[in-house]
Amino acid sequence: MTFFKLFAAFINVAITITMERENATTKAAVSQKVAIFLEKTRHYRFMAFHDSS
Repeated sequence: MTFFKLFAAFINVAITITMERENATTKAAVSQKVAIFLEKTRHYRFMAFHDSS
């Protein structure tokens, strides 16, 4: 579970840095990529969450 917390923190930092650095168009593109990534990994995160409990 610790790995997922660290991974989420890393993503949050990466998004923050990217948004501060880039313009609104890139922000939208990054947000979309992250949303797609989270959708793709949702099943695996769901399974990991239930395995840990």
